[in-house]
Amino acid sequence: MPDCYRSAPRRIGLLALAAALLSGCAGYGLGGPDVPPGTPRATVLARVGQPARSVALPEGERLQYSFQPAGQVAWMVDLDHNGQVVACTRR
Repeated sequence: MPDCYRSAPRRIGLLALAAALLSGCAGYGLGGPDVPPGTPRATVLARVGQPARSVALPEGERLQYSFQPAGQVAWMVDLDHNGQVVACTRR
């Protein structure tokens, strides 16, 4: 059997592995965390995890998520005084 046929399964396996790894990064790179307005703080933490930093705001709290080193952006999830999402922005 020629060598090119023996290496094909290996190439396919490596491509599948690369696709799986890249899909794991795609979730928060450009689209951001899936936290629409009105989402409770507990749900944000369950979906996205613990923030890199939490900052008190005059009218609530800002959860800062930095998806480094894979991403080049940080996401800010702003909560109102009731602990519900009012905005999710990329910085």
